[in-house]
Amino acid sequence: MKNRKSIYIILLLILIVIINIFFQKLGKIINLKFDFTTNSLYSISEETVNIVSKLDNSVTIFYIKPTDNDITEISRLLTEYSKVSDKITVKYINPATDFLFIDKYELLDVPIKLNSIIVESETNRYVLQLEDMYNFSTDGTKVLFSGESKLTNAIVNVSNPNKSIIGYAQGHGEDSPSILTALLLESGYTTSSLIFNKPIPEDIDVLLILSPKSDYTDHEIKILDEYLSKGGSIVFFKHTFSDNLVKLYSYLSEWGIKFNEDLVLDYNNNILDNSSYVISQFYQHEINNYFKNNSYYVVVPSANSISKDFSNNTNSDVLPVLSSSDNAYSRSQQDIYKDFDNQIYSSTQVPNANDEKGSFVLAATSSRNYNNGKIGKIFACGSHRMYYDNLLGLNSVANSRFFIEILKWGIQSKQDSLPILGKEIGSMPITVSTVQINLLTFLLVFAIPICILLYGVINNYKRRQL
Repeated sequence: MKNRKSIYIILLLILIVIINIFFQKLGKIINLKFDFTTNSLYSISEETVNIVSKLDNSVTIFYIKPTDNDITEISRLLTEYSKVSDKITVKYINPATDFLFIDKYELLDVPIKLNSIIVESETNRYVLQLEDMYNFSTDGTKVLFSGESKLTNAIVNVSNPNKSIIGYAQGHGEDSPSILTALLLESGYTTSSLIFNKPIPEDIDVLLILSPKSDYTDHEIKILDEYLSKGGSIVFFKHTFSDNLVKLYSYLSEWGIKFNEDLVLDYNNNILDNSSYVISQFYQHEINNYFKNNSYYVVVPSANSISKDFSNNTNSDVLPVLSSSDNAYSRSQQDIYKDFDNQIYSSTQVPNANDEKGSFVLAATSSRNYNNGKIGKIFACGSHRMYYDNLLGLNSVANSRFFIEILKWGIQSKQDSLPILGKEIGSMPITVSTVQINLLTFLLVFAIPICILLYGVINNYKRRQL
């Protein structure tokens, strides 16, 4: 009996070993791998799948690497591309042995280094270097792998070289954040700086006006108006405490957009335990379509509210995009200045008797149809911190994605490549709101321990009764 039992155990072990070997071989044959990283570092997004699967022309990707040394995230990513479309061919080039290939591209003056990637179609070529695949935050604490974004846009570029052009308004102290510029280039856009001494070129798809500090002249307002009448789009972010731009704000009010001289605070729906870093709510709007099926935070810090009275006589279609929760407060800038004068810098963390409670519009759009068949568009937001590096570089909130969705809404003249955001390497911080922190604290510190204690007391009482 004992011998039979031993035989069964041995047979079971042999069966387990055979099954293990079988699945190992099967995994190698069909390239069966699962990506359990928190941000899907080794997978490609649905956006890339949609773009790559619709390619009309063949694209070849050459990866310059030694056979015994490659970078895991890059090689895994290339494998995913080749699986999505038969129009994409991935070839690995060993510089130590493939001399003819290296000589050919050196004659073409193509810069080739170890871990270079050449994306090539019949008519175009795009070269990516290893340093292009990674971005660093301004404080150097985060590394973003941008391989998917760079590769997808390179594929689109060699298939269709037309790019949308994003203009930066200059000359009035406007912001030009470094991470925002990197985001635009990474997403396949071309950028151009503009000073309004002449008409805005018609090939500027979207004009960014980021927190100007001085007012526009009548001539510059006329240039903006002409640009919009030809089907242009403007994305405007107001500096929270810049209230002296009389002519520019007057022009925006003609489009039905009016900023209030206040600061929106939310003591429950915020991040960083800062009531001015408001977690926004989404209205039904084309810009917000992505967020219907993707649950992310968009944070609007230090924002002026926008008047809710959108029943204007400007022939403009004005729609709200983002708002605060119903439990937010609006504090007048006069009260804020008074607190600053009295050196009370933490006053925004508690309600004030003069604060107005309710839901406040934080961002809105205005569109206008012209007789020439063109549509002028304006997006406006009362926060100059929404696009700052500390939020655009934070993967646990979706400010960078929201900014790209704004641009997609504004671009009207041609189909643009769909942007894919970089993925952080290493552990990602989890952003939780103040309400969630309080709830977790209550559950972990009070509710659960009390339940366990009561359970023990009841069990002890029952045993004593036996």
